[in-house]
Amino acid sequence: MFTRRSFMQGSAALLGALSAAGAAVATPAAAPITIDSAETPFFGPGPRHLRLAGSQLDRFRQLRTLLADPAALRLELHLDAAAEVLLDTALNAQGRAVLHRTRRGAIERLTIQSS
Repeated sequence: MFTRRSFMQGSAALLGALSAAGAAVATPAAAPITIDSAETPFFGPGPRHLRLAGSQLDRFRQLRTLLADPAALRLELHLDAAAEVLLDTALNAQGRAVLHRTRRGAIERLTIQSS
């Protein structure tokens, strides 16, 4: 006999599996790119690392070049307020949006949509 409780448990399991599959498709598989600046060094950068240096225009160009990749990106940031403004400007210039943003201490993690 099929009870309401077993129906609800089965529905919840099915919805959980579908949402997990959707999240796996939306999440990029590559290792996150760590970004810091000369003023705020990131200790323990990953294999894919970008250090922003030079004038504000040079830093903007570095970020815009990074965001030119059409794939979805995962970023780990250790930036000051001025560099965060440059990142937001570069995102707008490339027509990209942040899908997920978390902050733990001084480190901010972003998932950027694919273009």
